[in-house]
Amino acid sequence: MIRLAAARPGDLKPLLPGEPEAALAAIRAAAARLSPEHAALFATPRRDDATGGWVWEAPGARAVAYADLDAANRARLVAEVGRLLSDLRREAERERAEGGGPLAALWPLPAEIPSFGALFAVDGRPVLAPWGFVGASAPGPLGLLARFDDGRAWGAPPRRPWGVWAATVAALAAVALLAGLLVPLVIWRLIAPPEPACIVDPRQVDVLARLTEAEARGRDLATERARLIAEIGRRRLDCPLPQPPPEPPPQRQPDPPPPETPQQRTELPEPPPPRPAPPPEPPRAEAPRPPPGPPPGTQPCDEETRSGGAGVTRTRHYLGDRRGRVILDYDTARVPDRIEVYRRGQLIESTPGMVSGRGRLVFDHQPGGDNTVEVVVIGPYPGTIWRYRLGCPE
Repeated sequence: MIRLAAARPGDLKPLLPGEPEAALAAIRAAAARLSPEHAALFATPRRDDATGGWVWEAPGARAVAYADLDAANRARLVAEVGRLLSDLRREAERERAEGGGPLAALWPLPAEIPSFGALFAVDGRPVLAPWGFVGASAPGPLGLLARFDDGRAWGAPPRRPWGVWAATVAALAAVALLAGLLVPLVIWRLIAPPEPACIVDPRQVDVLARLTEAEARGRDLATERARLIAEIGRRRLDCPLPQPPPEPPPQRQPDPPPPETPQQRTELPEPPPPRPAPPPEPPRAEAPRPPPGPPPGTQPCDEETRSGGAGVTRTRHYLGDRRGRVILDYDTARVPDRIEVYRRGQLIESTPGMVSGRGRLVFDHQPGGDNTVEVVVIGPYPGTIWRYRLGCPE
């Protein structure tokens, strides 16, 4: 089994009644009437004993996330998901028409996902993980996969129309009797001049084909640009943060000159009366150094809300020398993004992949070094907006 996704308690909001295991048994029982691909579309959920959350797994050897596919493979993946969900939706409509069933009672909630990060290609077949859940801050079902449904409704198989068949046989008998009259009409139809046909200009077809290709190239370039932005952001994470220069040592005050001796005064011709030497100044106590403040280029915690758009945004926050729990509240709206938190170059907390909507990250602050953390927001999709607020240690 391959572990595809995991969620902690409070990250996602369930939409299905009861436990997901019972819903999966009902879905697979109905999907087995269609094909094994329909039954394998939904990953197997189980409780995580360590965190109390959910883990989704699927059998296979290799899994690739939706965000790691190119534009052509993403289009094929969502098209296959739409085909399988359309068949399951028609099966639910059939159960409702025949008096109800387990799939009819659940649909369309099993087809809900929190973001496109729930799509995976496992050994070339589509798998949903998680399914039947939305983000914790979502007001209700999002319908992200509804636009890939083919829209064809289930139709009851036609009954045998015995009356129509009898009328057809009678009509054929009458036609056979009148065959002598119909043969001349058929011959005249065969030798009649053909009707004018509408012919499309090939140049217009060629122009339309070039426009379609240009539009496809534009979509591929936008996808490649988002991928490069995310890759540059990941590579920048490997660069160490510059350390502040060391403070210069305090300068020592020069010692006062020693007083003149009586022998030196007698050697001088007619010396003026000696002036009394000033008393030596008491040693100055070194002023205590102020506590270290935020390093240059950092932002204090719990003061402002950071917001931005597409690309990779890196921000250093100063948390001070107080040990405690730190809470980061975020809102990535409808377009999914990924948020990561680093301490001295090490990843200490992140969202479960690309997420949309509101959420929270919690981690413990251990004072040391420059007492800063770095928050990295990766928004690979154009048009994304996000914001977050990083609190101080509690």
